[in-house]
Amino acid sequence: MSGCILIADEVTNNRILLIAMLSAAGYDVQEARNPDQLWAKLAQEAPNLVIMDSGFGIGGCFENCHKFKADPKFATIPLIVLAQDFDKLTRLVALRAGADEILPRPINEHILRARIRNLLRASTLSQEVLKRETTALELGFSDPSSGFAAATNIVAIEAGAPLSDHWRSVLADFPNAICDVTTPPQAFERIEQGGVAPELIVLSTGLHLDRLGMSLISELRTRSLTRHSAIMVCHDPSDRLAAVSALDLGANDLVESDSLAAEIRMRMRAQLTLHAQSRRLRSTIEKGLEMAVTDPLTGLFNRRYAMPHLLRIARVAQEKEQPFAVMVLDLDHFKRINDRYGHSAGDKVLIEVSERLRQNLRGVDLVARVGGEEFLVVMPDTGLEAAKGAAERLRRVVQATPVSLPQNAGQITVTMSIGVALGALDHQENTKIELVIDQADRALMHAKMDGRNKVNLGQLAA
Repeated sequence: MSGCILIADEVTNNRILLIAMLSAAGYDVQEARNPDQLWAKLAQEAPNLVIMDSGFGIGGCFENCHKFKADPKFATIPLIVLAQDFDKLTRLVALRAGADEILPRPINEHILRARIRNLLRASTLSQEVLKRETTALELGFSDPSSGFAAATNIVAIEAGAPLSDHWRSVLADFPNAICDVTTPPQAFERIEQGGVAPELIVLSTGLHLDRLGMSLISELRTRSLTRHSAIMVCHDPSDRLAAVSALDLGANDLVESDSLAAEIRMRMRAQLTLHAQSRRLRSTIEKGLEMAVTDPLTGLFNRRYAMPHLLRIARVAQEKEQPFAVMVLDLDHFKRINDRYGHSAGDKVLIEVSERLRQNLRGVDLVARVGGEEFLVVMPDTGLEAAKGAAERLRRVVQATPVSLPQNAGQITVTMSIGVALGALDHQENTKIELVIDQADRALMHAKMDGRNKVNLGQLAA
């Protein structure tokens, strides 16, 4: 199933029609005949989306809408209101009560399904952001995030004529926004020149939703600067059926051209908030990826990152017929440091040594912490003499300056033993990588046996 939809409607025929319509689309459909049954079902299991009739409950559905959205458990669940008496004011009242969309009766199945798909996508995003931020807050990692940022880049794309006074009054309600009004041919050029990704792009009423208008939405979704921008399509009320196709092409919201300014502003703010959530989620994913491949103590890459990266370096070396060097580095007598001065001192040594390694290697070189006190360095396009010289340099800089211990516990001189191996230029990559690392490990072992604080070359490099 595509998700669970709960229908709240006191009219049996209305429920039967919706159940048939949505079940055919693959949704698991539940029903509530009155407000008491609605809240009982919500207490059992939250649906993915709620469809509520505007006449649901005593005095209409708006009180239930407000109650539903005020509950944190349901705040991110999309709510669609269906109204027999459909006008601009009813639409605004429903949105203010918490509805995410209001659609007219009789129901257009194509429009309803498109809106459901669109709202479920947005809801998945909101719920994922909420879940991650709640976890972060519980762990004490971050503060709650607000909605959209004060400084906002809004681009309005018009067919050619200047924006109407109505639209200018709408945009004027965003005093901190950078509003750029442009035509389709100029839009991409001006966005690219500005170099700033718009938070919101409004396709205004002058754009006909023909092939050109639809291709504009697709193009906005493929460009790097506008790929993640929220897109709101303003359309003529008679063009609604064509407009919903824009949702499946990548538009985020629709607004009718004769809508009240208050409704347009509400929809714009909602899209700016969703855009901010999307940006935070992408940032969270990027941070998660970074954490997955980074050693939390030293900030160096970890083994998970180092081994695939080493394989990529080997492939490039093979293609270009260039050598590459691998070093395995190990701090001498590190256990003694932990035993004598404590683990906080050992951590300080690891952090300081990591920084010295990083500062004394090229930007193209890889340095990773692959064990407790063991490091891996990979140097692309590096031959024997350069690798040996680099290893000696690293050994010297580690030994040269004592490390200051925490809590004014004095200073300690640390040394490092290093094994060096050169990559073999053959066509068996996995065997080659394993052989190079094994040679570097063996060279390190001989450096330790030879008195430590030494550089030793592996068999293939000697």
